[in-house]
Amino acid sequence: MRTASARTKTFLAAGLLAVLVLIGGAALLVGWSTANVTRTDSDVRAARGLGLLVMVGPYIPDLTQAAITHGLPSAGATQLDHALARAQHAGLLANFVVWDRTGLIVYSGVASTEGTRPPMTRELATVLSGRSLTQADPNEPDPSTGRRTGLLDALQPLVDAHGRVYGAVEASLSLKPIGAAAGQSRDRSMLVVIGGGVLLAVLLLPLEIRLAGSLANDWIPGRRRVLRLVRSALDDDDIVLVYQPQIEPGSGRVDGVEALVRCRRDGELIGPDRFLPAVESSALMPRLTDRVLDLALAQLAEWRGADILVRVSVNLSATDLADKALPERIAAKLDLHGVAGQDLVLEVTETAILEDPERAELVLRAITAQDIAIALDDFGTGHASTSRLHELPVFSEVKIDRSFVSNTEPRSRAYLRAMIGFIATVGLRIVAEGVEDVDTLDLLATLGCDLAQGYLIARPLPPAAMTLWLTTSHSALAAKPPRPPLRAASYPRTADPPALSGHAARTGP
Repeated sequence: MRTASARTKTFLAAGLLAVLVLIGGAALLVGWSTANVTRTDSDVRAARGLGLLVMVGPYIPDLTQAAITHGLPSAGATQLDHALARAQHAGLLANFVVWDRTGLIVYSGVASTEGTRPPMTRELATVLSGRSLTQADPNEPDPSTGRRTGLLDALQPLVDAHGRVYGAVEASLSLKPIGAAAGQSRDRSMLVVIGGGVLLAVLLLPLEIRLAGSLANDWIPGRRRVLRLVRSALDDDDIVLVYQPQIEPGSGRVDGVEALVRCRRDGELIGPDRFLPAVESSALMPRLTDRVLDLALAQLAEWRGADILVRVSVNLSATDLADKALPERIAAKLDLHGVAGQDLVLEVTETAILEDPERAELVLRAITAQDIAIALDDFGTGHASTSRLHELPVFSEVKIDRSFVSNTEPRSRAYLRAMIGFIATVGLRIVAEGVEDVDTLDLLATLGCDLAQGYLIARPLPPAAMTLWLTTSHSALAAKPPRPPLRAASYPRTADPPALSGHAARTGP
């Protein structure tokens, strides 16, 4: 018996040791993988942020062609010094450099380099030829500390209204915070795996049972099943809309609502992420878009009849933007429901435009001719959102993506300030989506953001509940003056835009 007991104890100890070794190995593997993922994700987000700052760069005061050619005024250089100091304090930038067309450094955070003309590098020559680039150098010293922390650089040419390059700007971010974030992520992941390994082993069976039950009740159909479901919903009037309001951050006044599509199945409302990916590439998309427009315009007409003055926003897909007949169908629906074009906003993403930019421009221009406002959705997440505003001047409104609004970290707040300042400079209405706390709403009011949307204000509500909300919580009854028609902002391409001022999910078709 003693031998059997000893063997049992030895077996259990060996098994426990094996489990600990497996947990330790899993912790190391997860920690290493998480660090790499964090580092890669940080690189991407930092590069995107630097690229955005560089794009905004040409609109900073005194970076005009004349200023670059003849030298920055002392007031402009001082203003850049203050802006760079704030960005360095927030960990947003390590340096900011401005060159003229010949490679002369017109401005730099390192004052001793100003007025010099270092040897022309391949990267600078590339940018002065009209191309943008982002690169990382792990051995480059941080100008503000002199330590070799490595830098992530984003370079962008300065281009005049005729497309001629007259200079370049470079924004640099230290790689040190990216590496630190990766190390912290690795350590946290290892602690979580080690600390929770035994508990996960004990809970494995009940979790597996619960997961099996969840998968059995979940709706994970194939594409054909999705299309059959949506076709049936269209036939049986099971396509419905819910609405999320947009308010002025300062006053709380309701300006509009966004119409979000849902598909009713067995009494449950299914979100668009469950069916839109399959529908967008099918022949059902025009029919679904028509149904959404009819429902939204009918509801808008009902609210107008009750003196509830709000605009309604509807999302368009890439398939819609490729349909040259869409503007005529929208005009017919406006007449059918007795609704003015100025009360409708159509939201499009940069990704949808990029699938066929020329046809999308034709469709959007025809739509704006009906006094319908066009909003650029998910701003900041595309490859060149700011250039899209310049190349396709049909937008009246820009919706800043929730990833920049809901994130309260200092760097994200700095990006948010830069975006609001840039959008306000070019004269577009600003909508921030993803507002989930009071501090964010107050910040948007301070920065001069026009409208806010998010769960803090209201979750998406069905028509009856939305009507009640509009007439009680945030009265939208006809006490405000009529709104003038919204048209796409326009500013002279041959003149420099005004200086930056302190004014400062996609979920439907």
